[in-house]
Amino acid sequence: MTHLVRTATLAALAALAVTVPSVAAFAADDAGQIVTPQRMEDVAAVRDVSVADGQVSGMVENRTPDTLRDVRLRIHSLWLWKREFRPGEDDRSRVDYYVLPQEIPPHGTARFTAPAAVTSHADGRYETHVTVADVTVVATPGGAPGAGTSGGAGGPAASPSAP
Repeated sequence: MTHLVRTATLAALAALAVTVPSVAAFAADDAGQIVTPQRMEDVAAVRDVSVADGQVSGMVENRTPDTLRDVRLRIHSLWLWKREFRPGEDDRSRVDYYVLPQEIPPHGTARFTAPAAVTSHADGRYETHVTVADVTVVATPGGAPGAGTSGGAGGPAASPSAP
């Protein structure tokens, strides 16, 4: 009976993870549906990430024919101990969020620079990963809908992105 309860609990947790994708990442498609984290790469992707002097920087690419705004990045700083077999008592890993101040035009890019965790200490170092947490997709007026990833109303990007 314990195995049956454990299996049912795991199934319930798996169902919750599938039905609540907004915890990880989201965007609305034409029908107002949530875009799952697995499909977020079809909407926007982060590339060319580097960490230096307490800053994390990189590029966000809009992969849709629509304007993106309110792009929120998840900056995950994973703490790695030098001596993994004898780690310290405090986990220094952290997650920070950064919202791009500009819109990203259709198929455009935008650079970002945000504060980052200090990259190393005597007892370990940070490994930094940046992903798109969520975004607002604004349908381009008069344009074709963006492959199931456009939603809402609005105009073209107010400010072009930096190359």
